[in-house]
Amino acid sequence: MNKKLVPAKQMPETGITFADARKAVESMNLIDGFLFDSSIENEEDAKIVIGAILSVALNRKIKDIHVTSQKQFQAIDTKYHGIRLDAYMREDEKGEVSATIYDVEMENRVADKSSLPKRLRFYSALIDNRLLESGTKYENLPDFVSITILSYDPFDAGDIFYQTSTRLITHPFIEYKDGM
Repeated sequence: MNKKLVPAKQMPETGITFADARKAVESMNLIDGFLFDSSIENEEDAKIVIGAILSVALNRKIKDIHVTSQKQFQAIDTKYHGIRLDAYMREDEKGEVSATIYDVEMENRVADKSSLPKRLRFYSALIDNRLLESGTKYENLPDFVSITILSYDPFDAGDIFYQTSTRLITHPFIEYKDGM
């Protein structure tokens, strides 16, 4: 059998050298989908990475989280959008069933900037659709927190942090508790 020898420092599938591959990975940060997805592939690693992100974003220690990486939520029909979440977590509090769902997304596509608010609304709706069985009280729907880390300023206001919520515009002093 005649085998073609490939130099030890060259990867056969792509023809890229090991040095070029190393340089590409070294230039990445967690905003790059490949690196982020790789860092949360293993559940124990995902708990560390997502736990650190949530602890900083929420300014509190995260106790016990269960992470599902690359969670797919299929649409109800082939003609509708589905979603792929980068990380989807449930935080247990004292072993109780009630939980908060955290969605952590990395976004590096400036071209998607204008659709970001509606895309995030869609994500939460599709997740909610799977969490509340028929006949279950709406009060049992877990709270939902979506953290999207972007490589750009989504509102061009010069800030690095934006927090959104649902509120009553006509009566802003009344709290609107929808769990978002």
